[in-house]
Order: sequence, then structure tokens, then C-alpha cells
Amino acid sequence: VQPFKNEEYPPADVLLQPAAVNGITAAVGADVADIGTGSYASFAIGTRGAVAAWGLNNGGQLGLPVAADKDAEQCVWQPAAVPALSSGVLAVSGGEHHSLALTREHKVLSFGSSNYGMLGRRDIPKPVDKETICLPDPQAVDESDGLAEEKVVSIAAGMHVSSCVTQSGNAFTWGSNVNFQMAKGQDEDDNEQPTRMRRHKAFGNRRVLEFCFGGQHAALLASADEQEAAAAPAAAAGSGAAPAAAAAAANGTGPS
Repeated sequence: VQPFKNEEYPPADVLLQPAAVNGITAAVGADVADIGTGSYASFAIGTRGAVAAWGLNNGGQLGLPVAADKDAEQCVWQPAAVPALSSGVLAVSGGEHHSLALTREHKVLSFGSSNYGMLGRRDIPKPVDKETICLPDPQAVDESDGLAEEKVVSIAAGMHVSSCVTQSGNAFTWGSNVNFQMAKGQDEDDNEQPTRMRRHKAFGNRRVLEFCFGGQHAALLASADEQEAAAAPAAAAGSGAAPAAAAAAANGTGPS
């Protein structure tokens, strides 16, 4: 698909027909190990952990410089190598105007728009007159709530919210909680830095296995019961098998 303006969409049979994406090989090599998407962005990861990105970049969510002229083209139409993510990346997840990357050292990087604390970083300058601060250079998220002692195994970015899950079964969330999508019960405050999900009696010590976001909600996958959760680390070390799991919705009655 060639570049086009909003009023000049290509025919539906072109847009809706799956086709190979040209340019990825030049950006990350011949073999793609994984892919990721955001609301308006796409990512491909090569076998050596290099990242290619394309799509909308008005917040720096591709990890590429934002055009200084607000009237300039803010779309990257073909896969472009992301210099700051040239190796060692395991996964990328995009929100609406921000993105996360998980490195092979199991660290979480964030980049893009800084609204609502969804980057989870402390190096963000204070906005003036509610301006949006765009930080396209990937940097590590804050780890002050215990994340530094954890090994992150998965990441998820929602519209204005972020999360990660650790090998020990803890979930950390940060960003907008306007719809209670961070499993904090009736606490609707945003998290400006990654904050460990607290647990109530009903949730107990179950291990969180995965966290994901929809537009205004979230869901998590957890181990089936507390006994299994306690046994899971030893079992995983011996066989690599994942424990049986049960899904739980993250809403106003979720873990807090």
C-alpha cells in the first residue's frame, strides 16, 4: 500500500487482503521471531532481537524521532529499523500512543507519550499547560516497588495503561485507571510508576500468569488454586510445564 491521505483510502479489496510486508528483512534480517501491534503501530522482531516499526508515530510510540513540525507527516509507511532497539528485544506491545519492550535481560523499556503515567518512568519533565511530553527514546521503567528483584516474563500495553508479569507470579501495573482496569478494587487512582498488584483474601496467593488489556478493561490469567501456585515454581523448574490456569476479570471487584 502506498502512502495515502485519509480521504484517499485504497480500495477495500487491497486493504483487507493479507499480504506480505515489504522492508522487514532490511530492518531486522531475514527471519522474524515475533510481532507486536498497538492501536496505530506495528512491530517486528528479528531473531537477534532487533526491532522494526511502522505506523503512526505522533507520540514517539515507534521508538523513532517525532517530526518537529506538527503539520509534518507523522506516519512511517514502511518498516524502519529502531536504532535504540537494535538487539536483545524479546517482545514489544503497543498502546494508543505509547509502547513497551521486554529485553532479554527481562527488563521493561517504555517510550512514547507520557500522559497518565503510562510510561512508568521518573525521568519525565513536568508538562506545561497540560502539554503532552513525547519521549521516543526507550528507557527502563521505574523499579522501586519491588520490580528490581523480579524477572519479567511478559508485558502488555493498553490504550493508556501498561503492565508486566514476573516469573514469580506477580503483576505490576501503571498508567490510567479511569475504568478500574488495573485490578485495584475501588481505588481509581492512576499509577505513575509500576506498582505491584495487591491481593485480597479471595484471590489469595495464586500466581498471575498473564495480563492483557482491551479498550477500557483488562483480564488476567491466574493459577487455578493456591496449592498449585505454591507448587508451580518447583514443578516448572523440573519440567517447564505451565500450571493449570483460570481466568479472572480485572474490574471493580478484582484483586486489590
